[in-house]
Amino acid sequence: MANKKIDFGRQDFIATPSDTLDIKSDPNNIAKNFPNGEVDEVAFRVGGAGDVRFTAADSPDDSYETLTFIDGEWFPVAVKRIWDTGTDATNIYCVACTARG
Repeated sequence: MANKKIDFGRQDFIATPSDTLDIKSDPNNIAKNFPNGEVDEVAFRVGGAGDVRFTAADSPDDSYETLTFIDGEWFPVAVKRIWDTGTDATNIYCVACTARG
């Protein structure tokens, strides 16, 4: 397996939590900010403390975890969805990442 270089934070944007759409397919998220779809993974940081319900990038679509975050905390794990239900943290910023060979 070849090592890949990961470029973090090419652009960040406020996440729109959704119970039905993944971050990369939601027109308010990746599709709006990266129209050419050049994003491999998405991590996030929380501006305002609270719970975030999310689905990790490598998890089944209907699975989720909920964690409590403090103001300004980073979550450097690839996620595919931030759920509206179960999320009360505010100002959640997605950070787009790309992998290069």
